[in-house]
Amino acid sequence: MGAPAAIIVGSVVSAAGSMAAGSAQKKAAQQNAALARMQAEEDARRSRRQSNAVMGRQRAVVAASGTTLEGSPLLIVQDAAAEAETEIRHILRGGEARASAYQQTGNAAGQAALIDTGATLLSGVGRALSIK
Repeated sequence: MGAPAAIIVGSVVSAAGSMAAGSAQKKAAQQNAALARMQAEEDARRSRRQSNAVMGRQRAVVAASGTTLEGSPLLIVQDAAAEAETEIRHILRGGEARASAYQQTGNAAGQAALIDTGATLLSGVGRALSIK
């Protein structure tokens, strides 16, 4: 095998390595995105359980005091429920933002691998053609 052929073969092997690395980075980013979503969903469930427990205690206090869930006591419980739902939305949005960031990182890694692959191949061909 002559020097030009060896250069081209080396460039192809290097390019394949770049593509494999980029693919692995993209896959890892996709997995991290999925984990971020799952974690946010679990955090939202935990927050909902805690909020339900607090609202249950509020209702119990109201009932124990002999008042009904009307007027101010009702407004307090409703306010707590609205606050809980707002918190859950924030948790889920945060998880989606993290997932999106991971996906963007993975996409960028995939694009960088393509560019690096092309540059490696072109460089190798150029070096091979310059050998006299």
